Amino acid sequence: MADPQVMIDYSDDQHTFSHEMWKPLVGDSKNYLNRVILRRQGSAYNRIYRVRYSEPTSFTLVESYADVSIGI
Repeated sequence: MADPQVMIDYSDDQHTFSHEMWKPLVGDSKNYLNRVILRRQGSAYNRIYRVRYSEPTSFTLVESYADVSIGI
């Protein structure tokens, strides 16, 4: 049985979205501490993220965190 996956993409203009990034939820499927890490997402102003789950069950996003720095 394959690990469940989360699909994440984003939009900078709220109309067109980036390519889909599929990431596995690693670990025990009953564990609420499973996490997905995305790195090197570039820069944007008012970026919107869209998240989908691969399984036909409920999915709850408990927390989201962004490490943001101001560019030159």
